[in-house]
Amino acid sequence: MQQILLFILLGLGSGALIAGIALAVVLTYRGSGVINLSTGAIAMLGGYAFWALNAGKLASLPTAVALPLSLLFVLAVGAITEFAVYRPLRNASPLAKLVSSLGVLLIAQSAMILAFGVTPQPEPGILPTNVVHIFGAVVPVNRFILTGLVIVAAAGLAALYKWTRFGLATRAAAENEAAAMLSGLSPNIISLTNTLLASLLAGALGILAASITQLDPSTLPLQIIPALAAALIASFTSFGIAAAASFGIAIMYSLLQYASAQSWFPQSGGVSLPGVTDLLAFLIIVVVLFWRGSRIPGRGEIVERSLPQAPRPQHLVRTGLVCALVGAVLLIVFPFDFREALINTLIGALMALSLVVVVGFVGQISVIQLALAGAAGFTISHMAVNFGITFPVAALAGIVVAVVIGLVTAVSHEDGVIQARLADGMRAEIHVAPPARFATAMKRR
Repeated sequence: MQQILLFILLGLGSGALIAGIALAVVLTYRGSGVINLSTGAIAMLGGYAFWALNAGKLASLPTAVALPLSLLFVLAVGAITEFAVYRPLRNASPLAKLVSSLGVLLIAQSAMILAFGVTPQPEPGILPTNVVHIFGAVVPVNRFILTGLVIVAAAGLAALYKWTRFGLATRAAAENEAAAMLSGLSPNIISLTNTLLASLLAGALGILAASITQLDPSTLPLQIIPALAAALIASFTSFGIAAAASFGIAIMYSLLQYASAQSWFPQSGGVSLPGVTDLLAFLIIVVVLFWRGSRIPGRGEIVERSLPQAPRPQHLVRTGLVCALVGAVLLIVFPFDFREALINTLIGALMALSLVVVVGFVGQISVIQLALAGAAGFTISHMAVNFGITFPVAALAGIVVAVVIGLVTAVSHEDGVIQARLADGMRAEIHVAPPARFATAMKRR
């Protein structure tokens, strides 16, 4: 029991990082309606900026100088993304905004890899490094400090959005953007302010998280996954619930790490079964979406457009036959290097076709295509190596596995797809709602 309690305490540190990112996600959604997948990347940029300015990569500035400069940098990044990415897409489909935030994440991640490489960097810490002894083990005190800071941030944000004029304006614009504009508020200014606050919060957590993690461009931005699960539990509106859910998820992560060291934990190749913690966040998202049975809470935008319709193919049979014939000939006449490149191109084309089905005809953004292909490939390899089963049975088994995973994913958001498509169809026009509720609230101020 003492070991379990110890791992619960150790989970507070990573929970603080996840909670900070989740709070920033809620901030951005309440202010601009964007589910910002790049929030984890903003935290990464803040950490790298502080490391580069303080640890000697670019300069050896003292903490009192490097810290505010790093925060100014993440504020500049937030402003750039707001003006260059999110504001031009203000009246676009929510799915288009989601994809744009994914693009920002990939650009930020690639930029840090090109600038500093893929090797994790030990970021200089700001918080105290002394320890306390609990249950016979050593626990760094900075974990408790970071947890306290995040709790204070969540309470402060909740108070800001409940009892201040700015919070009222943000809630009004989220509920009915048209009424907010008629009352003299600027949705653009509200969106920019919330984006800057979210960038500042994520960047600060990325800097302070040096006590619990290293700077890793491959893993740090992916903390957005458990943060999204926490924000989803909070319906992208409640700061308190988002913070509590983040700590709960992190504690479950920590307990899974404890369980993986036990003899009874499932093993593969003599080591603990990998990927269990990653699966946990996915299962939480699936369960929450299935339990709620509805889409993410909508916002009162003046205009909300759906994705454009997929164009109907022209001369499908003739084009398909010609391309198949050309591909078959090239596979024969090409040298080895070009043939391998052509095979990889054809594989990518098949994955792109699956995206056309999901995005063009269903209207949903999918980022699991590569994972489905990997699951099928792993199944084929496992059956061939361990059981001697090859083509075509192994290929059919791989397809079945990918289909099953796809069905599980589809069931988790089937209701959301239907409701989102109906909502897009009904709201693809300018609408002005009565501003009575908002005006009444403003009079109370």
